[in-house]
Amino acid sequence: MANKQRPIAVTFRLSQDELATLKSRVTSSGMRQQDYLLRAALNPHTPRQVANQQADLELLRELMEELRREGNNLNQIAKRLNMGDAHAAAMIDDMYKEMVVLWQSLRWLLRRRQ
Repeated sequence: MANKQRPIAVTFRLSQDELATLKSRVTSSGMRQQDYLLRAALNPHTPRQVANQQADLELLRELMEELRREGNNLNQIAKRLNMGDAHAAAMIDDMYKEMVVLWQSLRWLLRRRQ
């Protein structure tokens, strides 16, 4: 019976090894072969790319949270400096080192996305 929604058939050739790999992946996906191949062909992202994007988003969330904490720390240091606290200057050096690490992480993430 012809598929009324998809009237065009597409065929292609595979080696025995490629066919075995395809069947294995289709079976492990739990999808029908047609659905698996359509998703693979029409979805612009492979499962690995999707996983990498999710990992990148999680890293970005962590970096944003760290940036928020560093902003809070900067406000506290500014208050201490305005009150004449001599130890606040040393805190600025520590914060600078943390900001360098944060900036390097952000730059790495941005380069990875290009």
